Amino acid sequence: MTRITSNVGRTLLNGIGGRTTEGQEQQLRTQASPPTIQRAVVVDVITDPAALTQENITNLKDNVSNPEIVSILPTNSVIAKIVSNNNGVSAQQNIVLFPMFSSHIMFPIKPGEHVYAIFEDAGYKNNKLGYWISRPTSPGTIEDANYTHYDRLWDPTSNPDNYSTGEEKDKPNNSPPYSFQNGGGTDETATLSANGLPPDTNPYDAVVRDARATPSFVQEPVPRWKKRPGELVLQGSNNSLIVLGTDRNGPVTDGNETKRDAAAIDIVVGRGRYKAAPGQYKPEPSKYATAPIVANTIRADGTTGQETDKATYRFRSQNIPDVGNPNEGNSSPAYDAARVLVTQQSKVDENYGIAAREYPKNTIKPVQPQATNGVGNSYVVGKADHVRFIARNDEDVKGTLLLIKEGTPNNGNIGSDPMTAAPPYVPPVIPGAPSTSTFQIPSNDAAEPSGSLAYIYFDLDGNIQLEGKNIIIGRGTDKKEPFVRWTYYNAQIEDLKQQVKTLADLVQQLSTAYETAFTTAIAIPFTPVASLLALGPSGLNINAGVVVPTVDKVKSSIDAINQEDAKSKKIFGE
Repeated sequence: MTRITSNVGRTLLNGIGGRTTEGQEQQLRTQASPPTIQRAVVVDVITDPAALTQENITNLKDNVSNPEIVSILPTNSVIAKIVSNNNGVSAQQNIVLFPMFSSHIMFPIKPGEHVYAIFEDAGYKNNKLGYWISRPTSPGTIEDANYTHYDRLWDPTSNPDNYSTGEEKDKPNNSPPYSFQNGGGTDETATLSANGLPPDTNPYDAVVRDARATPSFVQEPVPRWKKRPGELVLQGSNNSLIVLGTDRNGPVTDGNETKRDAAAIDIVVGRGRYKAAPGQYKPEPSKYATAPIVANTIRADGTTGQETDKATYRFRSQNIPDVGNPNEGNSSPAYDAARVLVTQQSKVDENYGIAAREYPKNTIKPVQPQATNGVGNSYVVGKADHVRFIARNDEDVKGTLLLIKEGTPNNGNIGSDPMTAAPPYVPPVIPGAPSTSTFQIPSNDAAEPSGSLAYIYFDLDGNIQLEGKNIIIGRGTDKKEPFVRWTYYNAQIEDLKQQVKTLADLVQQLSTAYETAFTTAIAIPFTPVASLLALGPSGLNINAGVVVPTVDKVKSSIDAINQEDAKSKKIFGE
């Protein structure tokens, strides 16, 4: 393979092109007006101007061509080296560039990446106030949302067309690591000058090594998003994505693009987070289906890392397509790390596997709602490894939390106060027995629950209100295990205790009376015992109208206790 060493396109200057000699090129550089947009290599990023010490500020002023603005830098300014027209290998100083856009929009940029720069005073000799617009888009075999090294453009392996038929067999069997070359690899084609650096030092490595912003950035493989024509996409450098488009579950060409009224906002992090080892491809199991092919990286100073392999054609593999994983970066509701989806029309329960999974018997199972008249399937979906909803509580704010399903109010179990729903039962009075309390058996005369309103409410004081037509805890849809309502249960138990106490008092009184009678009894054959006669009609004889009526009343009272009244008509469980 012939190595490309010329800086293609760098001889163009303000629309002037064609063949030029070296002398003519130099004359054009010095006489022509500077280009409207220039290219620069980022030497450092000022993430927090307030963190710069006075020593930092002094050093910076000494090493840039526009020191007068160093003390007023906005956040996300960059220190850059202009590399248009081979300025990168000249003795020209670095320059401070403000971000082109206001603080409402801040683009990511890292040391060693390229930016486009524009100057308000571009027609004058000295550029003082310049702005960096954005990182220019690189060819698809180089462009990476995480980190893009533009100079790979000069590597002939960055274009699959550079491989001849005969060279196909010479490709390595394993993925070769990506490097961070300086221009075309020769002094004549270098982007940055190595003057002042130790021998064999790559200037890009020195930039990344010395930049204050480098520790704040993590290099990692980030899957590429395949954009539909109508989508507005905002993508971060570390696998975070916001898409304003239409409902989408899978590839860009899954057919859903023709669906009307299906607007969606997709906020997702961690697409394709289950990755195979570098140079390997695992389309199965499905958790690997949307992951990028991973490649190793290495700098000249030995620093290693990983990134997405954008040129898998560089090596031979039995199962990796030359274009990499064809499903790379697509939406995967089941395996993407975390997502918030707002969609106008979708089948979320099917897309997320909610309706298809197995649920325990005797439970309410989620089903995919069906749209009526073209509407009715809008969703707000949140999925992550761990989900938290937090209502604030501090000295200034007392929070509440509400989860509600709208519907008609539930009128079931609404009626009289259960403690006044029935007349009280008065236990019988036994002569000589201590007085007893009066308890009442409430009547469960409330209607069956109705209405479709359901909600969970956490109020200011930490109380939790759970309301619904039927509340099922665990497996209880058959309603065979209703919960017991304490008010009814307590009244019944208290009344039962009173009846038992009444019987106990009666038995104790009878026992005492008979014990006394027999103790004092004088038995004469065939003669009544006087002490026992005392227990006759004028005493406590069981036929004397006291004991039998008392026992009968107790039995009736116990029989009147209906345990069904204590059963809840809306709360069920296991």
